[in-house]
Amino acid sequence: MPQEHAPGTPDESTPRSAAEGVPTPPPAPRDERPRPQYGEYAPEGWTWTPPPGETTSDPAPQMTPPPAPHAPSAHAVAAASAREQRPARPADRAVTILLLVMGVLGAWLSVGVLQALPQSIQLLHTQEGIDPYTPGPEIPGLILIGSIVQVVIWVVTAAGSIALIRARRPSFWLPLAGGVLAAIALFVCTAIALSGDPALIEQLTTTGR
Repeated sequence: MPQEHAPGTPDESTPRSAAEGVPTPPPAPRDERPRPQYGEYAPEGWTWTPPPGETTSDPAPQMTPPPAPHAPSAHAVAAASAREQRPARPADRAVTILLLVMGVLGAWLSVGVLQALPQSIQLLHTQEGIDPYTPGPEIPGLILIGSIVQVVIWVVTAAGSIALIRARRPSFWLPLAGGVLAAIALFVCTAIALSGDPALIEQLTTTGR
């Protein structure tokens, strides 16, 4: 007959702690589930921490956001504001355009004069009764350079005039200055060509006396 358990007497089958006399909880069950492989979902509640000394791969590079558009500088804003405050100057614009058109015709005539320079000197030889004119080797290069200078002067003058018109500044003076500069360039080229003809210079000097 089994012995009855007396009240207040601890049950011998229940494990007790040696220090406190409290029952020891049973050990937690060991997780026998395999570690998830690449491409698999981890079990719910599973976390993984890399062992000490082991580093993970670098994270995916972040795309650099596009740079924000630069705001206009204070100088540009001030220049635009000052331009808007100037008068439109319609009369100055009309005169400038007219002078530029005349400048195109002047440049075309100047290039034609330079191209006909040998024939013009030959005509002077004929009028003065001098031997036929033989152009020197420098004459073709002089004509080419003079023609290019005439075209460049007009292009620079037109570009500067347009910039002044857009800025609402007086611009009529620039085509006038370009015309004077083109006339000086034509005179210099003609003088250089004539100075290379000593027979004509001597005849003109003798006739002048």
